Amino acid sequence: MHDLRYNQIDLKDGELRFDTEGGGLVLNGEVPFAGVSILGKTQSLYITDNYSVDVGLKKFPGHIFYPKSRTGEDIRVSSTGEVHQAQYAQNQN
Repeated sequence: MHDLRYNQIDLKDGELRFDTEGGGLVLNGEVPFAGVSILGKTQSLYITDNYSVDVGLKKFPGHIFYPKSRTGEDIRVSSTGEVHQAQYAQNQN
């Protein structure tokens, strides 16, 4: 991803990579302007099967979404942490 802009702010280039592995999909990448890294995997190419997604945030600039308060003052906020989302399909046999 390049020449990114959000809310009239120029953002650094980012990268998302898609590949197949063991019959499933693998997604990983980074969005440096936001301090975001992502790793996702699926067991197969069907959304109903098992998948997992891990997202890491390092000083994510939340103020790119709401840069001004209701009174017009600048807002600066950042978040650091990790998010893990997974679905494990139940065996239907």
